[in-house]
Amino acid sequence: MRGDREDHATGGLKVALGMWLSAAPVMSVAAGRQDASLRVPVAAYATILCAMFASSRSLDPSLIRSSWRPTRRARA
Repeated sequence: MRGDREDHATGGLKVALGMWLSAAPVMSVAAGRQDASLRVPVAAYATILCAMFASSRSLDPSLIRSSWRPTRRARA
């Protein structure tokens, strides 16, 4: 039902945003120095990594621990 969901902490999202803002441009520029065609894929990869980190930090603590494993493993 709408409105029943509890608010989750946004600390993980803020950390992921900070990671993305600091890592994606630097990694993209560095990759672009080697080969200009690598800029976009490297930026996309940095985005995916930061999104995985953010999603792992926003897991509901009431979930069964075994369901956390794939996401937590990706974060490590």
